[in-house]
Parts: sequence; structure tokens; C-alpha cells
Amino acid sequence: MPLKNFTSEGAELNKEINDGLVNKAQYILEDFKEIEMRCNDSLEEKVVQQFPVIQQELSTFQTLCGSYASKLQKALAKKLPSIREGKEDESSLDQLFEDRDKSPFSQEKLTKWLDRKEREINVISSFVKTIGGTKIVPNQTELDRVVLAPGVEHVLCFVFTSVERGDTDLDVMADYFKFPKLGSTNEDPWFYSNEVLTKMREKAKAFNLIAQAQKNNSRFRCVIATIANKKYTGATIYHYKNGNLDTEDFTKLQLPPLKTITDKKDLIL
Repeated sequence: MPLKNFTSEGAELNKEINDGLVNKAQYILEDFKEIEMRCNDSLEEKVVQQFPVIQQELSTFQTLCGSYASKLQKALAKKLPSIREGKEDESSLDQLFEDRDKSPFSQEKLTKWLDRKEREINVISSFVKTIGGTKIVPNQTELDRVVLAPGVEHVLCFVFTSVERGDTDLDVMADYFKFPKLGSTNEDPWFYSNEVLTKMREKAKAFNLIAQAQKNNSRFRCVIATIANKKYTGATIYHYKNGNLDTEDFTKLQLPPLKTITDKKDLIL
């Protein structure tokens, strides 16, 4: 929102208040607009719409940023005229900016959060494409329907184990409105680990090979899901057998030579 909208005499503000402070206020508001646009772009990504957890986190982040931006606009709308009228010193505007820089809503922290989320989206999208054509189940209920479907004996589920609810940074942002304080997490996300991604690629390629080999087998299903599991960072493969979870780390991914396969069950049993 342009600063001139904060008062009917907005044009005079640039003359009476330090230009640097006025410009900084305008840049901050523009930064929040840019954050909103990036969130909207991410929310339109197909993979985001397929994974409710990611969609919810982005929406929450966008809402929190919008609330803080609105709070900041109200503060500016009050302070700028007061400074112009001599009721407040310019230092109060400086303090407002400093408080923001120290808060969870600093430009550095917001940009870092979005950069990480966009990276996570790109990584997940890459693996979904690797396992092309595999159904994505958005929740446990949908997974149960596949696993318990009549006639289905085996289900392999490529599980994203680290895409989970409960983002600590979002909690800090939400709490800031009640109890202003510093804080944010410094943990290295799984999607920046070369070791984790390498293992995930191996699992994804092997999973896709089995999925393609079994695509016409009515007793066999392959799906993709998100299930939090701290024992396996990044991803693992669940094997359900006759409606029950047989293993959380399916590793029988070395297929026999195609010429020696006499039964489709050789690909999994």
C-alpha cells in the first residue's frame, strides 16, 4: 500500500520526514507484497495441491505474513502523521523497523522460509515425476481404501516421511502476536542433504520399476503418500500385504532378470 494512502496530506510526508525512512517503509510494504505473490505462485503448483500438508503450511505462512503486514500498516498510519505533527520523533520509526528486523517476520527470515519451502516443493515434484503415473493419496483414509480394497493383495507405498505437520517456524510466527520474542529454527532440512536425496532417488527408481512391471496386475497397487516417520529421513517404501503393514522399509528392490520371471509375484514376493 502506498504511504500516501495513510493520510490525506501524504505528499507532505516526504518533505518533513527523512527520505530514507519513508523509502524504507515503502520497501518493507513492497517486500510483503512480493512474499504474497510468491506464496500464490507456489499454491498454484500441482504438487502442492496434491499434498495437503504443504498446501496448509503455505496458506498459514501467507495468512501470518498478511496479519503482520496489516499490523505494520496500522502502525505506520499512526506514526507517520504523528511525526509530521511533531508528536513523535523519527527515532520511533527507526525502532519500528528494528523491531521487525529482530522478529520472526524480518525479510531475511521470511525469504529463508519461502526459499526452503520452494526447494521442498521442487524436490517432491521431481520424485513424483520420477514415479510417473502413480496415484497420490492425500490422507490416511484414502490410503486405507487402497490397502483394504477387495482383491488387492499387495500395496507398495512410496512414503515421504519428512513432510509433516508442525512447522516450528510457523509456530514461532504465530506466537509472536501474543508474546513478541526472538526465535527460529536452524535445523538443516532433509531436502538439502545430498546423502538423503541420493538414497531417495535409488528408492524412487526401483519403486517405479516395480510399479511399471505390475501396472496390469489387479492384485497389486502402488501409491504415493506422506506419513511422518522419523526413523527414515526423506522417504521410505511401505509394503502392505493382505491389508496389513508388512514392513516400513521395503528393500527387496533387486528384480530378477526379466527372462527368468515366470510369475508376476517374482517381482515382490
